[in-house]
Amino acid sequence: MSDIVNRFANYKVQQNIYDGGTQIFFYPIPEEYEFSGIEFWIEKELEEITDINNLVFYRIAFNFGSTLFLGRDGYHLKR
Repeated sequence: MSDIVNRFANYKVQQNIYDGGTQIFFYPIPEEYEFSGIEFWIEKELEEITDINNLVFYRIAFNFGSTLFLGRDGYHLKR
């Protein structure tokens, strides 16, 4: 995770109240990249996270869109 945090400074952390876990959403991404957001789902609950740089993630998604939307299951990008 520390490699991602070093490259992309803007991120939000959101607890997924719909089915548990935590989402870390990097947005906005600099325009030189082909994607506009990166999201990670972490099995830890939000209050268990003490240092974002020490997290191990098991799933990553690259998102495309221009409007950030917060729903009960985390952040999404709308087109």
